[in-house]
Amino acid sequence: MTDLYPFAAFQAAGRDLLAQAAAGRGAAGTAYERMLAEDLEALIYVRIPQFPSSRAFGQAPVASMDEYMKRAPQDHSQWKIVPVAPRPFPNEMRDPAAAGDPPRASVYALGAYALALLVGAVWIMRLRARRLRRRNGTDA
Repeated sequence: MTDLYPFAAFQAAGRDLLAQAAAGRGAAGTAYERMLAEDLEALIYVRIPQFPSSRAFGQAPVASMDEYMKRAPQDHSQWKIVPVAPRPFPNEMRDPAAAGDPPRASVYALGAYALALLVGAVWIMRLRARRLRRRNGTDA
C-alpha cells in the first residue's frame, strides 16, 4: 500500500511520531526515540521532492482509492489519458556489474517442467528395465 499511496504512508508515519512525542515516550524510551523527539520539528517539516512525471498537474495527491474515485469523472469516457513516449532507463545510471534483466518467471517454469519430464522418463525407463530383467530371470 505504501507504493500505491505514499501520501497516506507519510501521514501515518507523521501521526505516529506526533503521538509518540505527545505521550512523552521519546525522552524515556530508547536512544533512537530520544533522537526522534529532539529532531521532531525537522521531521515534521521535511520536504519530499517530487520526481518529474508525465502526470497532468491537479489537486493534492489522493490518500485512498475512495478519494481517487470521488475525484475521477463517473463516465470513464471523460477520463483524460495523456500519451507519453517511453522513457528508457538512462545508461549512465545503469550498474555495469549487473547482468541485465533477469529471465522471466515463465522461463524458470519451462525449465522446471522440462527437468521433471526428463526425470520422469528416466524413472520409467529404469522401471521397465527392472521388470524386463525380472521376467528374464537375470535380476539378482
